[in-house]
Amino acid sequence: MHTKSEIQVDSTLEKTWSVLVEKAIHPDKFMSELGDFEIKEREENEFIRTIFAEEGDVIELIIMNPEEWTIKYNLVKHPFLKGTMVNRLEEREGTVFVVFETDREPTLKELAGLDMTPALEAAVLQIKEKVEGDKS
Repeated sequence: MHTKSEIQVDSTLEKTWSVLVEKAIHPDKFMSELGDFEIKEREENEFIRTIFAEEGDVIELIIMNPEEWTIKYNLVKHPFLKGTMVNRLEEREGTVFVVFETDREPTLKELAGLDMTPALEAAVLQIKEKVEGDKS
């Protein structure tokens, strides 16, 4: 299921990008309920991230492309989802937008029709608040 959410931020591409990178490398700073995680097999703009969750481990291949302002999260292992998510920055007429898109499907029948929209809307709002709240 394809889902998309975006929000305008009052910041620069560079500042907003640094927050998206921080979210990928330090997810615990963005999700207070997050348990342990580890990053391994790290290359310059690509790494494997494992989040150890009660429901089951989540393993993602994360690819950052600073030239295109995108971070792609490919699910390698997840207890009930498969697919990808892309965090992207766009600049339109001098205004920066944070865009989150998912192409994820539940792997459990009881989750068929799962609407990812509220989670995406909360995630883009969180980035906006983090970027605009930190004026350094």
